[in-house]
Amino acid sequence: MKIVILGLGAALILPFPTFGDQSEPRMAQVRPKDMNRTGERYYEDWQTLEVRTVDGLEDYEPRGIPLGRYGDRTDMQFEATGFYYTKQVDGKWWILSPDGHPLIHIAMNSVNLRVSDRIKKSFDGKYSSLEAWADDAVSLLKRYGYNGAGCWADVDQIRAYNERHNTHFSYVYHLSMVADYRDTLDRSRGYHESGQELFPVFDKEFEAYCVYRASKLVAYRDDPNLFGYSFDNELTWARDLLDTYLTLPEKDSGYQAAMNWLTARGLTPVGPFTDGIRDQFRAFVMDRYFSAISKAIREVDPNHMLLGSRFYWNNRIYFDDNQSGMLTNPLVFQTAGKYVDILQCNYYFRWTPVPEEIDAWTEWSGRPFMITEWYVKGDDTGMRNRRGAGWIVGTQEERGMFYQNFALQLLESPNCVGFHWFRYQDKEGSNRGVVDYDFNPYPVVLEWMDELNSQVYSLRDHFQ
Repeated sequence: MKIVILGLGAALILPFPTFGDQSEPRMAQVRPKDMNRTGERYYEDWQTLEVRTVDGLEDYEPRGIPLGRYGDRTDMQFEATGFYYTKQVDGKWWILSPDGHPLIHIAMNSVNLRVSDRIKKSFDGKYSSLEAWADDAVSLLKRYGYNGAGCWADVDQIRAYNERHNTHFSYVYHLSMVADYRDTLDRSRGYHESGQELFPVFDKEFEAYCVYRASKLVAYRDDPNLFGYSFDNELTWARDLLDTYLTLPEKDSGYQAAMNWLTARGLTPVGPFTDGIRDQFRAFVMDRYFSAISKAIREVDPNHMLLGSRFYWNNRIYFDDNQSGMLTNPLVFQTAGKYVDILQCNYYFRWTPVPEEIDAWTEWSGRPFMITEWYVKGDDTGMRNRRGAGWIVGTQEERGMFYQNFALQLLESPNCVGFHWFRYQDKEGSNRGVVDYDFNPYPVVLEWMDELNSQVYSLRDHFQ
């Protein structure tokens, strides 16, 4: 295991003994997941793919880099604002901790107890209280190199944990803003139709709803452990938003906004619409969404970062035009970049991140990015592993190898400032967690994670 020397409020992480020097590349057995033209997901046949791991890096010499109380590197110092923020230094983006030290946000999603009956039974047999569970869960993550919780965390329990232990484990506050507002609407308005996703952001009531929800955030305004606000998850900002808004009733605010937008450009609802026109309207809708939520939050909390909505490979896959999806369209990121501090991208269907894809996000937006969902599932648990976008690998060791392979490519990017694994606990018959249904950790996976996490700053320096 790694050796930690404590003193003067900081930890010095000495090089982690590796799993043996690797002169030959490691290989993993993998079942990729893909989509067909209708958006239906399916698993391909088993393949053997190469894996890059820490112990196989050429000319890499681990360095002991002192760590601060936020999991930040204390060998570099910038302005200490008391809250997290971002800064580009010599062409490389960093998150700066409340103490002003550079940080890579290594977080775990869904650190919560939104439980099934099976998990509730396991919880009752293992823990005496929610506080006992939180102590176990957060201490486990910290022990294996995680410095925060991503979306869907039990915020109250994490804040209480920090208070009890006088520590600084960060958390993301996920709002689910437009998704929750849409759920308040009558379904007859047309915003819940199957096969399409529309957003009622042109309602006057939506602005009032944002103000109301933001008013509840005053309790978090001065908390240095709050990492930032996530607006929504995987909203489908599809290219054909213009077409679908025009299917709404004529008196609806969304239809009227689309008509006014067309009229101002000398266009009519009968079209035909070019993809360029559709992209501009998509950006118009997104601008309304981001501006309303950002303004409402900033009125209450000027201190914390805005993370926006989590982009993803939307199910509407267009094989003839690469720019139709969210993760490949410049206007999507240009629009978000006007309002957010960090881009959130859920990045599946890749064994290794593609540099040309991920670095384009920052080029288009002027903002750094985090990968806010990624994982693979092990075939050795007995679970069916049908649910979720993650690929399947043969063993827990291969899950850990995937973690290193994926994260090493992210650390090569000067624009990536964090990665959030999905998720804390297995769910829905799929091996996505770092603990099972009975709260037992997967030690092999966690050891592989820790080997990389404990050297994250040394590795980033090595690559750049």
